[in-house]
Amino acid sequence: MLLKPKRTNHTRYQKGRISENILIKQDFLKIADKNDYCIIALENCRLTAGQIYALELGLKRMLKADGSKRSDYKLRVFPNIGISKKSIGTRMGKGKGGIDQWVKRLKRGAIIIEYNCSNVNVGKNIWKILNSRLPIKTKFIARNVR
Repeated sequence: MLLKPKRTNHTRYQKGRISENILIKQDFLKIADKNDYCIIALENCRLTAGQIYALELGLKRMLKADGSKRSDYKLRVFPNIGISKKSIGTRMGKGKGGIDQWVKRLKRGAIIIEYNCSNVNVGKNIWKILNSRLPIKTKFIARNVR
């Protein structure tokens, strides 16, 4: 089931822009909660609810296949902005269209997912698989792992 918020402050949103002045967060130790690995966005984009859901499903599958007792994850993105769309063939006027899909405006340097797994090689393999499901370039960061 795709992600969407229970309620929002506004019924419809303007398109908006994603600002460019965000620096890439290099210091993962201060940012991450308790997880050893994270995936960081290197570009600005709008992640749809379907893309986030596919990311979560792929991560669950890979962590289950890993079989480690410490394997867990934290998804740091949630679609909170509705994208409206009018149906095809509708004439001009008569207001803005209904909500078609939900997206998350993702800034460069934002953490997408944090996770734990058995070792660094498995962590990098998970990143490679999840990176293919994303429309942007990402970066894999590992904390000092024991």
